[in-house]
Amino acid sequence: MISGTEYYRRKARLSLRALSKHTGIAEPLLRKLCDDPPMTTSTEIYMRAAAELGVKVMALLEKHDESELDVGDQASYPSRTECMTNCVAVYRRVKGLTLEQLALRLGSPNRELGRQACALEMPRKKHVRVLAAYEGITPEQFRHMYTRDNGVV
Repeated sequence: MISGTEYYRRKARLSLRALSKHTGIAEPLLRKLCDDPPMTTSTEIYMRAAAELGVKVMALLEKHDESELDVGDQASYPSRTECMTNCVAVYRRVKGLTLEQLALRLGSPNRELGRQACALEMPRKKHVRVLAAYEGITPEQFRHMYTRDNGVV
């Protein structure tokens, strides 16, 4: 079981850092709210978090089964292995995709495919072709749009 704060943070695909930045609540306090909400926390803190997450304060106090979350309910974190000269890695960051979501767009349920696609120095042509088709653009347009030199990242 996870706290309502953790559940709705994941549903919103926000990292603790991003939620902290948006609400002005310190990360350590947010971590406590997400792990096991202390009842001594002020109502104002819960109100700010609830407003950012788009839920009622009481929803943050409820417990949820972690299995209720979908694979897509995770924030997209930078991967230690991704190469930012790779337009697929840049695309993942710009779109806020997890490695799982990227892999699904590439036609595989395997997260590892998403990680491998981002780790290469130069992307595979088939990956660019599939993602370009997904976005409704040509592979050349895709490469141009998601090149780091274009100020995208």
